[in-house]
Amino acid sequence: MAPKWYEFGEKSLQRGDHFEKNYPGKLDGDNGHLMISNTKLLFVKEEGFLRKKYTVTLNLPYEKIEEVKPEEKYDLKITEKSGDKHDFLLDDLPASIVDKSVHEVMAHH
Repeated sequence: MAPKWYEFGEKSLQRGDHFEKNYPGKLDGDNGHLMISNTKLLFVKEEGFLRKKYTVTLNLPYEKIEEVKPEEKYDLKITEKSGDKHDFLLDDLPASIVDKSVHEVMAHH
């Protein structure tokens, strides 16, 4: 059975789209999961301790992404074509691994 945050994220996908990878971390200071689908980046924010609450705080189609690049070892910068910027901080996984995953999926989009 999939975790609740994963099921919550799936509700934001279009028919035929599916998640390739997901990574736990903080997006712009919020805890949750960065999810990489065939068509977009999605961030599901996770709040609460005993009673978990989930919110999609980033729903970004690849065509709206200007750039994704590692800034520091655990910091991935996501820049939208609109100029908006997002910081994805990972706990113990190098940002270069997530960067590679995003670019591999975007290349097949």
